[in-house]
Amino acid sequence: ITDRKRAEDLLRRSHERLEVEVQERTEELRRTNEQLEQDLITITNMQATLRSTENRFQVMADHAPVLIWISDLTQRCIWVNNPWREFVGRTLEQDLGDGWVENVHSDDIDDILRVYNNAFSEQQEFKMEYRLRRHDGQWRWLLNHGVPRFEGEKGFVGFIGSCIDITEQKAATTAAHDSEQI
Repeated sequence: ITDRKRAEDLLRRSHERLEVEVQERTEELRRTNEQLEQDLITITNMQATLRSTENRFQVMADHAPVLIWISDLTQRCIWVNNPWREFVGRTLEQDLGDGWVENVHSDDIDDILRVYNNAFSEQQEFKMEYRLRRHDGQWRWLLNHGVPRFEGEKGFVGFIGSCIDITEQKAATTAAHDSEQI
């Protein structure tokens, strides 16, 4: 009987220890689960904020009265806004990479690539003027202003730029210069 009583006592103590361990582990899992739920809520909110920010940027960029472009570390175009696409009459896919150069006047290509490559290697802002073929085939003078893009720990990631049509200003300057010559 004493062996049986000792065995029952040992079994009861083991059972009690096991119950305590199960309760402790259950509480630990509950806290971990609560933290995971909080993390999930935080991530979901951050994703919603990011989507909202991206949507605001897209709406703003696509309604801005300028042509906007973005390039990456390879110096290739990765995005242009709707006004750019409407101006040149081409799709986003056509102007990605080096496709946008197809609409640059052949007399201007060497100069713009030199300016862009220098600015890229120095990671410095640039401004340049060149002719770009509009959707109707007309050559238009643009002022292109690019600035380097930096993203946190990544550092330099490419350029973002905007272009405005300065054809009328150039024509007025030429006309004023011509009238002074007379």
